[in-house]
Formats: sequence, C-alpha cells, structure tokens
Amino acid sequence: ENILSRGKYNRQNAENLTYTQKQQEKIKLYEDINFIEYPYPVFYINILKTILFPYAETKGMKQAVNEILKGYTNNNANDKIILKTDTIINLFKKTALKIPQEWERNRILEPIKDFERIQKMGLTNEAILKTALRELANLTAGTEPTEEQKKEQELKELERTFINKKIEGFFPTPKNLIERMFSLAKVFKNETILEPSAGLGHIAEAIRERHPENSLNVIEYNHSLCDVLQKKGFNVENEDFLNTSKKYDVIFMNPPFEKNQDIEHVKHAFNLLNSGGRLVAIMAGNKHENSNNNKIKEFLEMVKEYGYIQENEEGSFKNAFNSTNVNTIMVYLEKDSEETETEVQEETTQNASVAL
Repeated sequence: ENILSRGKYNRQNAENLTYTQKQQEKIKLYEDINFIEYPYPVFYINILKTILFPYAETKGMKQAVNEILKGYTNNNANDKIILKTDTIINLFKKTALKIPQEWERNRILEPIKDFERIQKMGLTNEAILKTALRELANLTAGTEPTEEQKKEQELKELERTFINKKIEGFFPTPKNLIERMFSLAKVFKNETILEPSAGLGHIAEAIRERHPENSLNVIEYNHSLCDVLQKKGFNVENEDFLNTSKKYDVIFMNPPFEKNQDIEHVKHAFNLLNSGGRLVAIMAGNKHENSNNNKIKEFLEMVKEYGYIQENEEGSFKNAFNSTNVNTIMVYLEKDSEETETEVQEETTQNASVAL
C-alpha cells in the first residue's frame, strides 16, 4: 500500500495536478501502478554526509564511511545514491549498526528494511512487483472483502510481526523445501500426522491442503506462536515436544538446530512412529561421517539402518521468512513394520542412565 501511494504521488506530479485536483480525483489504482518504482534503498547525498561525516575518523568506522562517501564529496546536495547490490547494501547496514544515535541509525536502516521485506515476499524485480500490485488492486477496487478474506489478511499481518523476531530455533520452512518433504514421504488414508515445533504452521498448512481428511496435530512450545496456530484452526498442543508420547503414522518436522537439538528431536520423533511409520526432517548440514562428535556419529548409524540423507541446496534458508545461512539436509527415516517394541535409545535416556 505504501508503494501504491508513492505511485499515486509520482503520477499526480507527472500530470501537474493542483492540490485541489489531487484531493478531488477518483481512485486510479491501475494507473498508479504504472508509475511505481522498485523500492531500492535510496539516499540523498546531503543526508548521508550529515549522518556519516562525524564518524569519518572514528575507529572501526573510518574505512566503511569513507568507502560509502567516496566519489560523492562534490556532488549536488539533491543527488541520490541507489543501493542495488548485496555488497553495497551490506556495507550500509554494517556501518549504520555502529552509529550510536538511534534516529540516525534508523534513517539508513529503515529504507533497507523496506527493500528486504519486498525481497522476502518474492517480489524481486519491478515486473513481478507490478503484477502483485495489480492483484492487490483486483482484491480492493470496489469490493468489500469477505469475512474469510478479512481473517486471512489478519493472519498475514499477524505473521509479519514475527519477521526477524528472535525466538530460539524459529526458522520457518521455505516452500521449496516443504515440497521436497512431500516428495519423500507418502501419506495414506486414515493415517495420523504430526508436525512438532510447528512455529507459524507453514508445514502444517501444506499438510492440511494436501491431506484434509487425515488427522493432523501440531506441537509448539512458544506461547505466542501457539496462539497463531490456534487462530489458523490447528489442533495444537502447547508443550515441549520432547515430553510428548503420543504415536503417529507420519511426522514432518523442522526442529531447532542449536547445539545438535535437531538430533534429539528427530530421535524422539522416530520413537513416536507407529509400526511402518515415516518421518521427514530438515536438519543442520553438519551431519558428516568424518565428524568427531559422538552424538553425530551415533545418529548417522541410526540413519544408515532406517533411512537416508539428501543434501538441500546451499543457502536454502537465505531468503526464508527468517533468514539464516546455515546449510541443511533432508533426513528420511522409516520404522520397520515388525518393529513395535524395540525403540531407538534417546539421548535423554542415556544421560539419565549415566546419572543413575
């Protein structure tokens, strides 16, 4: 909507409308779209100089500040610089984060954040952005949204509040990885399905769309995320997944990675599978045979016995809802049909035995 407003501003200026004409004219969404510009971060040179010059000799900032201002010393004050590459954007971000004054820092960071929000929506160039804006115009022009559309919009707005929010292990799964998960594990009629550590429920939404007749449960420990899942209509349990004991036929999961928590979660999930059950998990890509970590070695032996590992594309979470550069793998495990009593020994049980 902000971008559409800028398009309207650009159009009205191009048409040389008076203030009165601007106030009286009817909505022209489709015309405004033709005047939008892709929201690359843009800075006036004089503003940059005002903010950055005081730090041109500051230790730890000198090199970056001078690199940014290089070539702009004698420019007209109204000249602008447009950031279009990751390299220059990262340079601006890195420099801005060192500025002690919050309002000065935000003068640089806010335009970059706006650009990154659009990028994360998949609107990576002007043509795609204009297509999305036309869809928005179709939804809003002359029509009152239905209750279902209002609810969907409210949920989307609620989800946006979690962008870049620091919650341990919270890295929602990108759509391309969700598609891969379904290519590995089949789901049959009447089978029960679980998504643990469900976050905002992106995997669960895909499960519900593909298998609406199957019983689906989700588990989430974080209360605020649990509230979102409930508003989305999921049967959610607000508890630590490692404490659950209910059995399932199929489990799709993206567990927390920190300190090899993903291994604990996957092993526990495997123990929850019914006979013949299947499990697909996205895990940190540090599961290598040459690892010196005994926990990883033991887990790889388990994978050899019950399934296999596939590499995910490098940087698969880089452009995700909450981005991370951690490389990941896809793990598939299947419990033997006759394996009903013998369970994989979990890390927590091992620790308890040692303590005793």
